[in-house]
Amino acid sequence: MARMVDMMDLDLLSDPVFVNIVVGLAVVYTAGINFSMIYPFYLHMDVGMTLADTATCMSVLAAFDILSRLIVPQITDRLNVGSRITYLVAAVLLAASRSGTYTHLLKIPSH
Repeated sequence: MARMVDMMDLDLLSDPVFVNIVVGLAVVYTAGINFSMIYPFYLHMDVGMTLADTATCMSVLAAFDILSRLIVPQITDRLNVGSRITYLVAAVLLAASRSGTYTHLLKIPSH
């Protein structure tokens, strides 16, 4: 058993920072997948987009996702912005954009 622990480096699971990062990434990944699965239904049923418009919107969303994953690291590297700050800014912007979407989804009036 000790050989298995050494081989798979399971000692990392005793590090609370590592566990916090892994759990946080799992939550973010799961939330992203759930948003991607629900968003087309929201666009089609609540916003009233046609299927073609919904597909176009999802394609544009995916294209900008890929572009941002390629461009943002280059920009933050040149500006010497740390990974934690980049993650924090991205999380805040993502939460703000999605909460606006969910406000309309839940029919909650925004102020």
